[in-house]
Amino acid sequence: MAATDPTETPMGPAARLAVVIALTLLSLATLAAFLVLALTPKHYVASNAMLPTLRMNDFVAFAPGYLTGDPQAGDVYTFEVETGQYQSLYLMRVIGLPGDRISVAKGLVSINGQAVPRKDLGEAEIGGEAEISAESTKRRQWEETLPNGRSYLVLDDPADGPLDDMAEITVPADRYFVLGDNRDNSNDSRAGVGTVARSAFAARALMVYFATSEKGIDFTRMGTRVR
Repeated sequence: MAATDPTETPMGPAARLAVVIALTLLSLATLAAFLVLALTPKHYVASNAMLPTLRMNDFVAFAPGYLTGDPQAGDVYTFEVETGQYQSLYLMRVIGLPGDRISVAKGLVSINGQAVPRKDLGEAEIGGEAEISAESTKRRQWEETLPNGRSYLVLDDPADGPLDDMAEITVPADRYFVLGDNRDNSNDSRAGVGTVARSAFAARALMVYFATSEKGIDFTRMGTRVR
């Protein structure tokens, strides 16, 4: 007969059931993650216009536009822009909906006459910019909160820049106002992109499923949900 350790406490039915439930939930979560990666569009982020939310070299899973309904303020979407005889795929955050009045003064966005509140988070070390710039990667970071309660992080240096001021416009019917989270380095609705037609939107960003940095694979960003 095999010897038994008298200090061992056999698992009771409740404990065994808890283990089975935990393993089942883990399996379902893993399966759900694989399904998201298998069934959704995926794109490689090719610029730093959406820092700090998305970085160059992030690989992002998206929900197709036909599954998401109309874009909502705070959503991050891909959309097509005609550039000469070609179409380019851009990635920006929806800020203004059809009929909204949007202005920018000293970097502060206003919607329908109300300034969008933002909290100064101070300087932060932002990765992902070394690929395109030799300048310091310390940037001023803010948490911005839209009227619908959606919050996210943006980068905006306090010094006035060419994109920090925009006279008020009214977003036309069936069009949307979009901004990059990297406010001093984004070609968005303040500049050449202008407002975006509803039909141009392709997919909404869900999560970062793979990321790299100057040091190799960035495991800290993998699985990050896009706010």
